[in-house]
Order: sequence, then C-alpha cells, then structure tokens
Amino acid sequence: MSKLLAAPRVWRLARTGTIEPNATTTNQRAATFAASAPDGTVLLTRRDDDGLSHWLIAPDATGVERSALHLAQTVAARAVELVDDIPELFESKHFAVARYETGSIIGRDTQVGSDLSEIARRLATALSSGEWVAAVLRHGC
Repeated sequence: MSKLLAAPRVWRLARTGTIEPNATTTNQRAATFAASAPDGTVLLTRRDDDGLSHWLIAPDATGVERSALHLAQTVAARAVELVDDIPELFESKHFAVARYETGSIIGRDTQVGSDLSEIARRLATALSSGEWVAAVLRHGC
C-alpha cells in the first residue's frame, strides 16, 4: 500500500508575498524541500470555480512539518495544515500528473522567472477549461 494512502496529512498553501526573484535561492530552497519530503509526497494544484488552490499531501512521517515549511518558504506561502473537512482534492474532469523520480536530473531552467500561477492558468486553458487537477508525485507514490 502507498505510504500516502496509509495516513495522509494535508496542508493548503496560502500566498503571502512574492517568490524570490533570485533563481539560485529558489533552487536551493526547492532542493531543501525535495530532500526533506518523505516518499509518497504529492504537490497538487487544483483549479475550480473559486480559482487556483495549492496543496501539499504527505504521509505522517517524522519531520514532515519541516517539509511543509520548506515548501512554503520556496513559493512565498504559508502552509496551513487541515485536520478536519479536507476536500475531495482528486475529483475532477481533467487530471495531469508529473512524476519526480529520486535521483533524476531536474530541468528547471525553462521556468526560471516564470509566474507559477500563469503557468497553471495556461495549463487550464490547454485542458479546455473546466475543473482540473495537476499533481506532482514524488518517488514512492
């Protein structure tokens, strides 16, 4: 059974500022998050009638709170853990998945300086509008 399905913890990311303009700093923060996130971690962006929402879903593992903090710092957000009333995040008309394999070479250069919300909006347009969910799955899911 997937570690994620065993005992998930869910955080919603709420924007608190602007993303660090220095790509090196952003890459270092992202690498810290990636190194600390347990196998089975899912990053999820959901678009519905209310707009975009961003989520971290992770197994209940030692240090997972720090992983949530590292991710939030990377994307200029606050990570708010949801304990009750977790929405059905994976129900949608469209679903896109990108998978990260531990140890794989990461190509970030094409997104340096990009507005992540704009990228998500363009993906939504490409999926013919409507509700959609995009998830990045870490190795082990």
